[in-house]
Amino acid sequence: MLYKFYIGQAIVGDKTVAFLLMDEEMYSGMSCLVDPSPIVERGIALQKVFYLITKITALHHLCGN
Repeated sequence: MLYKFYIGQAIVGDKTVAFLLMDEEMYSGMSCLVDPSPIVERGIALQKVFYLITKITALHHLCGN
């Protein structure tokens, strides 16, 4: 269920979690030619946390606990 919500935003036309966190900074703050933007660093870190929570929840569900 969480995984469906996680990717479902893009399917129905809403912004993905990454775009909600970083929006226009994704285009200017992710260049390898300049130092990373703090907004992008925070967005990527939160995206990883959300992904980890999704995976843990799915594993918990599959194990039947």
